[in-house]
Amino acid sequence: MGERGRQRLQTLTALPEVAVEMVYDRDETARRWVKARYPEIEVVADLHRVLADLAIHAVVVALPAAEQPALVCQAIASGKHCLVEWPPAVSLEGLREIQAFSRERKRVAVISLPLLFHPAAVRAKELIERGDLGWVFYVSAIHHRPASFLVDQHVTWSLAYEEVSLALFLLGETPRRVRATGFYFLNHRADTVSLHLEFLSGRHALVEVSGLGAEPSRSFSVVGSKRSARLDLLSAQAPLALHTPLREGETEALGSNPWALETRWLSLQAVAALQEETQHFLECIGQGRAPLADLGRVEDLLRVLLAADLSLRYDGAHVDVARQSVQIPMGWRAAA
Repeated sequence: MGERGRQRLQTLTALPEVAVEMVYDRDETARRWVKARYPEIEVVADLHRVLADLAIHAVVVALPAAEQPALVCQAIASGKHCLVEWPPAVSLEGLREIQAFSRERKRVAVISLPLLFHPAAVRAKELIERGDLGWVFYVSAIHHRPASFLVDQHVTWSLAYEEVSLALFLLGETPRRVRATGFYFLNHRADTVSLHLEFLSGRHALVEVSGLGAEPSRSFSVVGSKRSARLDLLSAQAPLALHTPLREGETEALGSNPWALETRWLSLQAVAALQEETQHFLECIGQGRAPLADLGRVEDLLRVLLAADLSLRYDGAHVDVARQSVQIPMGWRAAA
């Protein structure tokens, strides 16, 4: 059980409306870890025990990408709703298989993109839709993880996917082309990557990710014609700040700095994104809500990441997003 699996289990056990009945893991060490911390939960090495249990109504699936579609379809066939950790499949066909099977069996299948549920991200979306920021020129994101992170993985797929998903969510459109540059400091997979997404509207998104950071750092900025918003995605105290450029004549007291900003911090309820996403999954089951991360959104995200991967191979060339067939690069493995 990886980092995300442990976080998800902690989130589920904290929800009063959820009873975690069983945990399946093929790894004996992982099973021991769960049993030591959650003795009330049954831990099994046989997947069919989970699928055959009629008391289990929903499952969280976190397996290597190539195995997820088949297992999700098995779970749906056994009558269970599914929350699927990233990435849901290695191809567009696998993603469509999940979607078609869930519709046929009338079961919910939600793809996990927790950053969309971060309180600061939700508020930023509201500000954009109300026009409080004016016309959005561009968004930018920085996500650095310490060197202890699994740096043998391709950071475009293991780190940048959430930042890119948030950019697409906030701007409400899919980029027409992508340019990516990267560095290969430790191995043959890029461990530091910069992405530039260009949209038909003239907007841009800049994303920088690294698995070799000295300390965790994660921020997201939305730059508009009226105001700019800065999201500190690691801060529970002040996760969202609004910056308003001062008008001419207002900068004299600040040393005539033409770029001086008036900053206002917005108070937000400190709610974990994983908790909000899990609650959304339960509402999709109980209330029939449409999943926020639907097939179209996930397909767009996969196409962008594939275009970025191709751009990396060709030394930062611009790559059209629409022409990409969705197939995760060979040799990549998920951070389950």
